[in-house]
Amino acid sequence: MDFRGDERAVTVQIGAVLLFGIIIISMSMYQATVVPNQNEQVEFLHNQEVQNQFESLRGAIIESSSETTARPSTVSLGTRYPSRTLFVNPGPVSGTLQTRELGSLTLTNVETGEAETSDYVNGGLTYETKSLEYRPNYNVLQSPPTTVYENTVAYNRFETGYSGTLNDKQSLISGRTISLVVLQGNYSENGVGSATVDAQAVSPATRTVPVTGNASGNVTISVPTELSVDEWRDLLAEGNDDYVYDVRNGTGDSVVIEMQGEEGGEPVTYDLRVGAVGVGSGVDDPPAHYLTVVDGASPRSIGSGDTETLIFEVRDQYNNPVSGVSVNFSVSGSSASIDPERPTTDSEGRIRVTVTGDSAGTAEVLGSFDDATFNPSTRQDAGVEITVSSGEATEGGVAGLLYENDAVARDGDDDDFFSTPGGVEFSLRNVGSDSVELLNVVINPHDDSIDGLSDRVDGGNDDPGETELYVESPSGDALVDYQITQNEYVDVPEDGLAIDIDESGDIGGSNPVVGSGESARFYVYEFYDGDTNVDMTGEWLSVRVTYRLPSGLVDAKTFSFEANA
Repeated sequence: MDFRGDERAVTVQIGAVLLFGIIIISMSMYQATVVPNQNEQVEFLHNQEVQNQFESLRGAIIESSSETTARPSTVSLGTRYPSRTLFVNPGPVSGTLQTRELGSLTLTNVETGEAETSDYVNGGLTYETKSLEYRPNYNVLQSPPTTVYENTVAYNRFETGYSGTLNDKQSLISGRTISLVVLQGNYSENGVGSATVDAQAVSPATRTVPVTGNASGNVTISVPTELSVDEWRDLLAEGNDDYVYDVRNGTGDSVVIEMQGEEGGEPVTYDLRVGAVGVGSGVDDPPAHYLTVVDGASPRSIGSGDTETLIFEVRDQYNNPVSGVSVNFSVSGSSASIDPERPTTDSEGRIRVTVTGDSAGTAEVLGSFDDATFNPSTRQDAGVEITVSSGEATEGGVAGLLYENDAVARDGDDDDFFSTPGGVEFSLRNVGSDSVELLNVVINPHDDSIDGLSDRVDGGNDDPGETELYVESPSGDALVDYQITQNEYVDVPEDGLAIDIDESGDIGGSNPVVGSGESARFYVYEFYDGDTNVDMTGEWLSVRVTYRLPSGLVDAKTFSFEANA
């Protein structure tokens, strides 16, 4: 028997070792190349998701700046890689979302025609604002961007510089509207999961202040930003060519936006809205800052024994109303007496004061929320001059018209568009000894969201309720009808719709005359908030009527009243 060695199994063993080595090398190459590439794709998709979430976050902050309800948004701070049986992943991705100091958002070279509001606004306004930034800690993706929200813009910022806004949009300037959104609070979240940001307005932008440039120059906005001048020029280019005069570098990290000063030889009036939004902690409701008068025409004229309603409003530093503020009222002189409706401001920041003319002469109604000392030049104080006549027609005609306390809300003949009482009717009586010719009417709803007037009648247009304004007088009626696109819709500006009775609109007539002792009935149809017909029951309006006496003298009187059912 031959016991020599048999080497036939060596080949199999060597082959197995080589195959195992190939598998190990292949797995190592997969771990070193394929796994990182796949994980980089996971990180890239996560970054895209965050950018989409920041677009929603931007919208939530902007929308919440004019609302009382919070707008929650979610941002995915990190992500996890897919599980692998044979291969190894790095730890999950984390990220940080936090606020950062940005600087002062400043408005300069501004003034307003609102008499008492000017005590605060004229000259300029300054607000401290912040940015909200997301920084990821990716394991594979190289040089990812920091995603940023600031000053109504969302964008990516790379280490090499800015690389485009997420949607090429800004809401800071839109035509003649300047909307400042101030971001406040301290927010910081770090981790792998999702973070919820509750954007809550601490001062909703519910008031609009008309502003123009002053003697120092055009209206100018200094924006603290990490974007360049060219980037802001690109953002502002769409739709703002007529009103943005210049965009240039400011001091430090800021960009200066200068608005046009004139249009057609007339000063451009801009609508200024300021909203403050808080995120995280360290956010306080702004206190009362200044006192103004709604429809603050001064002096006001009433007859002896007549009454006039004055409306004072307390606002914060963002020009928005503050409720629950005590205001001290007094009256100088003995010609008038006052009766405040309540000692503190209502939910709209307002207090209504009824003034009664006691005897011929002048008086001034004074209001102050800081102390009992009145100083007309300080922002905490406001006053309205009152001229009281003897009740007989005077040379200036101050005793010409009297509101008959009969305002009602009615539904007009609006072709079944709505069945809402969106119109208002009221009467004025001529208590003077001379007739008066009605020249123009300014109609101003106190609710600033009411921005349109339309009778929405396709036919007729010659009867009460079928025109935007109809004045019924024993000495001759008058009407003003707007035949405009969008169902005869005419915009109502923040400071009221001014109607020249014999010239405004597309259909009109001569100025109506109201004889001594006669009453004129006014029909105003119908009020809208955008496309929504507004129920005017319980709504307050101010109406200023300008009239002419037979002597040629022109006078005006303002009435504030509530429309009843």
